[in-house]
Amino acid sequence: MTKPNRSLLRRTEDLSLVPGVAQTIYWTTEYPDDANGHGDGGKTVGTNIVYDGILNLRLAGLGEGDFVEVYAAEEDGNGLLMGESEIRHAIRGWDLGHPVPPESAPVHGHVANRLVFRIVSRASTVVTVEEAWLSLHSWPQS
Repeated sequence: MTKPNRSLLRRTEDLSLVPGVAQTIYWTTEYPDDANGHGDGGKTVGTNIVYDGILNLRLAGLGEGDFVEVYAAEEDGNGLLMGESEIRHAIRGWDLGHPVPPESAPVHGHVANRLVFRIVSRASTVVTVEEAWLSLHSWPQS
C-alpha cells in the first residue's frame, strides 16, 4: 500500500444552519500536508480518492432532543451535486444546562469526483457551527 496523503483542514467562521437545509462546509485554512492539494478557502477535499478520517464540530444552539446530520457528498467540476453518502452521522443536542463539547464524526469511503462534506440541521431553531476541523488520510483511487 502506498503512503497516504494527510490533510488537516479548519473552518473558523460561523456557519448558521437553517433547519432542513443542507449546506456544504467551506474550509478557511489548510495546514501543510504532503499533497498540499486542498488550498485555503475552498470546499473540495480531494478528487478520485479513497479516504478515512475524523470531522470535529463545535456547535451552538443545539438543544436537547435536536440533532444535525453530517455526511460526505460528491460534486462534479462545476460544483453540482453528483451523490450523497447514505451513511450519516447524527450529532445530538445536550441538556441546555451543560456546555456542549466538540463532537466527532468518523468519515470514510471513496469518490470518483470531488469530495465535500455537508451538514443539515434537524433542529427546530437555527444551529451554528462555530468551528470545524477535518483530519483526513487519502489514497488515489485506481
